[in-house]
Amino acid sequence: MATTVDFGDRILERKSAAGVWFATLWPAAALLGGGGAVALNASTSNVSLAATTFGIAGILLLFPLFLPGRVLRFYERGLTEQLPFKALRSIPYEDVEHMRWRAARPAVGVAVNVELLAAGRRIDFHAHVDTGGRFHRQLDSLRDHIARYVAARVQRQIRASQSFAWGQQRGASVRLRQEGIAYRPVGFLGAGDERLIPWGTPLDFAVRRGSFAAFPAGGTQALFSLACESPDFYPGFVLFTAMAQPREVA
Repeated sequence: MATTVDFGDRILERKSAAGVWFATLWPAAALLGGGGAVALNASTSNVSLAATTFGIAGILLLFPLFLPGRVLRFYERGLTEQLPFKALRSIPYEDVEHMRWRAARPAVGVAVNVELLAAGRRIDFHAHVDTGGRFHRQLDSLRDHIARYVAARVQRQIRASQSFAWGQQRGASVRLRQEGIAYRPVGFLGAGDERLIPWGTPLDFAVRRGSFAAFPAGGTQALFSLACESPDFYPGFVLFTAMAQPREVA
């Protein structure tokens, strides 16, 4: 990984408190709070000391929120990660090997959890955004942008006769291969023998309520299905739509 490169225009920036501050200051706050409780219980004359100790402990609990934290910056061709006391890391998107993008809908907004794996290093971040808001749209655009880079890497891999796991490798156990899409049909007694759908076979697909399903053209019985939050779903979906050229159905 390079330390400094030109990745083009910035797309998005994400800042968060650094865990190193919580790991050092919060235990100290706990010790001070415990000391204050001991002082208060030992003698009523130690009330002022206990109050001071509790006050310092409270400051230590909040202080990490105001110290330099972790900064992720996403650009056109890569991202940078800045951590306290560490050199800037630059990661080209073409080095990203795997990605997982999960979006949950709590009572309000959307909770997004992202995991990227590049050269053995995991980069993750979390965000809670308003549904349909500007930041939400930016995140969706960034997701698709990175997915295209990972998909290009995967395409080179499968053209070199190396299969690629698409989604969770249980149940349908879908794999993208040079010959086509391999999957195991799931029935009442579990997953059956692996089947292959050659590239170019007419297919339909639908994405509903966070789940993807592939159908034979004009059919209603799904060949296989995947949760959109599955590992590498989005890069696999990019390849599926490009190489299979399927038709989306309502």
